[in-house]
Amino acid sequence: MKDALEELVGKNGGKANNGVLNKIGAGDINAAVVKMIKVLRDLEDAEAADPALDLTALKRTIARAAESLVADAVTQAEAAAATPQDYQNLAAAQAFLADGQDLLGQYDFVSAVQRFQKAFQKADAVIN
Repeated sequence: MKDALEELVGKNGGKANNGVLNKIGAGDINAAVVKMIKVLRDLEDAEAADPALDLTALKRTIARAAESLVADAVTQAEAAAATPQDYQNLAAAQAFLADGQDLLGQYDFVSAVQRFQKAFQKADAVIN
């Protein structure tokens, strides 16, 4: 659980500026999503170590946050797409986003956020 908290707020109680929240604040969505995947894995490890622990709600919240960040990027890509390559990347981003949403419904939070990361990368290729 300590590792998950450090990934969220950053090392040294958030003083290191290397947590998910810092990455989001800096606009580095890909790095934030990578850290979210790490947080989810840490939470799953904590659940495995203590079967009485149920962190489903927390894992769902983190996955939904990743979904929201990525959905925003996909929306930006929809507005920015102008070339055939852009539209190809946009279609892939939309497909990965939908895939992740399906996995969320199956409580497969790590896989869902991994798909969201792929969606972001495709959307980012259109935006930047």
